[in-house]
Amino acid sequence: IRLKVRCDLLVGKREFNGVYLGKKKYLMQIPVGMDEKNTEENLEAMNRFRQANSDLKMNALIVPNAAYIMKDYLPLGAPVRDQGEDMKYIKKQLSGGIGLIDITETLRKHADEGIYYKTDHHWTSLGAYYGYLAWAENRGEDPFAYRLNAMAVASEDFLGTLHSKTNLDRKVDTIRYFASTEKRPITVTYDFQRETDTFYEESYLETKNQYGFFLDDNHAFIQIDTSYRNGKTLFVIKDSYANSMIPLLTPHYQRIYVVDLRYYNGRLSALMKQMEPEGGMDVLVLYNCIHFLEEFSYTE
Repeated sequence: IRLKVRCDLLVGKREFNGVYLGKKKYLMQIPVGMDEKNTEENLEAMNRFRQANSDLKMNALIVPNAAYIMKDYLPLGAPVRDQGEDMKYIKKQLSGGIGLIDITETLRKHADEGIYYKTDHHWTSLGAYYGYLAWAENRGEDPFAYRLNAMAVASEDFLGTLHSKTNLDRKVDTIRYFASTEKRPITVTYDFQRETDTFYEESYLETKNQYGFFLDDNHAFIQIDTSYRNGKTLFVIKDSYANSMIPLLTPHYQRIYVVDLRYYNGRLSALMKQMEPEGGMDVLVLYNCIHFLEEFSYTE
């Protein structure tokens, strides 16, 4: 792979295995077209569930990827899918009180601050922090006072999924996180079985999949019990983009449920009704835009 990529570079190619070679050593995942029929069916299923459970406060936070937010970093003339139009389509399809939190402009204001990894398709903890601020503003809540200059370093030798697709020599990424998210006691239960007292699993830092440091990689179901006794519950339907943002949400909720539909095989609506407390709960659909259009599958 390395030899082929180097030969292609010599003739001016800047796209490899679905990855653009961007400026300042950024590798950027190339968005593909959406399955409009599948997306429409899933959004209709979400609408039906919301209409049948009108007491739920339901929002979707769909995160554009680096190729759309950081257009100035793309190779000259590189085409990229207009995820802004995708957002408009999603918003148009949603009904019955489901709100779409569009954080495009928020992220663009901070595009030069390292809000995406250079070698991986995820946003960084800083990007997730700005997403969290947009979420709090949308809900009219005061955000927790996380300090950017107090972020802890988990790893200084991270090479992500986009690096694996190109195998180019690249400067490693640094994984940072907000250690203050664990200032107060928490209990995290994975798949109804294993309990731990941390959001972060350091064993992943010794593996290729260092992003698994956040929330122990991916699980079908996670329950988080916090020490914020405010009686509020949040149900998150997510992909891996959510893993670095969910810890930031803990000051706002006493309990957080997390479901990843790629691994959960049951009926989602039945699970949500089972977990919903007497006073109701908030629901947040938190996905990267590409994954939402390609992988989201709402199981009624």
